[in-house]
Amino acid sequence: MKNNYKSIKLTALLLVVVMLGALLTGCGFLLGYDAEQFGYMMDEVLVSMFTGDGISVNILLENPSAMGLADQTATLPLPPFDKDEYEDGTEQVKQIATMFRFVNGMYLTEADKCTKETIIDFFTTYSKYSDFYYLSNRNYIGVSDGWNVMLPLYLDKLAFKTENDVKNWISLVNQTEHAFSEYTRFEKKVLIPAGYERAKSTYTGIAEQCEDMAQKNGDEHFVYELFLDKILKVDFLTTEQKEEYTSQARSAVEVMIKAYKNLAAEMRLCAMRTFIEEEKPIAQYDEGKEYYELIFKDNASTSDSIETARDNLLYAFNSTLTKYYQLMEEVNYYQPSADMSMEAIQGYYETLKSQYSNDFPALNSNIPDATFFEVPEALGEVYNPASYFKSAIDSLTAPETIYINKENAGSYLGFDIISHEGLPGHMLQHAYFKSTGVHPLRSVLGYTGYAEGW
Repeated sequence: MKNNYKSIKLTALLLVVVMLGALLTGCGFLLGYDAEQFGYMMDEVLVSMFTGDGISVNILLENPSAMGLADQTATLPLPPFDKDEYEDGTEQVKQIATMFRFVNGMYLTEADKCTKETIIDFFTTYSKYSDFYYLSNRNYIGVSDGWNVMLPLYLDKLAFKTENDVKNWISLVNQTEHAFSEYTRFEKKVLIPAGYERAKSTYTGIAEQCEDMAQKNGDEHFVYELFLDKILKVDFLTTEQKEEYTSQARSAVEVMIKAYKNLAAEMRLCAMRTFIEEEKPIAQYDEGKEYYELIFKDNASTSDSIETARDNLLYAFNSTLTKYYQLMEEVNYYQPSADMSMEAIQGYYETLKSQYSNDFPALNSNIPDATFFEVPEALGEVYNPASYFKSAIDSLTAPETIYINKENAGSYLGFDIISHEGLPGHMLQHAYFKSTGVHPLRSVLGYTGYAEGW
């Protein structure tokens, strides 16, 4: 799994639609915008996607000041209770795609032409989610995803580079009280009455995850211990400031614990009231088949029908499987190991590092080796076997981070996991791509299916 924290700040994007329209309309309408204007447009869209999103700024930008994005506020997303506003706003994003269609291809390099088409496709597809208000907004909470699961990982990943980062960390933890309450209210007041309730097993699973998150390890909660580990390493705060922020963090974590307990209790009530025992496929909901087709085409970046794509994938899979068996006969000495110790993980990485460039492009020498972290024990049962966190898109020397979940590896082998998350998998994909000089916007807009090797 590639962990690509990417949110669409709808308000900021709508502002950039208006701004681009005001600044560019007329100057290139007949001949189309040139390469310089194309670059300006990409800059504005990129900045708008990060504006007001302190989490993305912290994780994906090494030097936010260069983009005018210093000291951005970090906020937990809240569900859109106004259906009409959500539909209108999402539909208007299509105007970004329309604006980029006026870029004249004769002014662009082949790489920029590809970038132009990617931008148009991304925002055109995003606008189509306006037709699926209920199905598009069911992921604020979940058993193995949702903010109840992901927040601790982001809190762990957030680096304390400035004092604003410390403030944002504490603020995010404090926001759980309101945000989790809103997630519950959205579930009970919007989704359930409209027929989009979860199954009993799903509500129970969310409750169990929240109950686990509310537990302390001894005297302290692991999220508070994450904060202590970070704050002790900073050199831009005085001893008195560190003590004050540590006190605030302790209080915030108590707020978070209460928020998880309340969310768990609400999910238990939902589980008691639903008659749906197991989660039903998306296709069984109203407009579910159309929504499934949209998310499939969005993630896979294809215009094929579901049936055609399925046939193509099966053909490719069977062809690859044949080659796999042939290769295994040639390298029958290879004995994959299930060992998931950090020592073994590092060994798999070193083996792959020494071999991958025989078949794949080599990484820029400035790109550092991956650093491996263990998923917190409290998330062991619900989090993915592993995940690669995309490194900062504006730096080749930014840390490369991979999380390993030894509690939920299932049948996956350690060697396979590292090859998928590291080399020649997600880490190579992302780090190599950003080193090619492509505009950073392309590293934010991406297709999950392509990145996952579909």
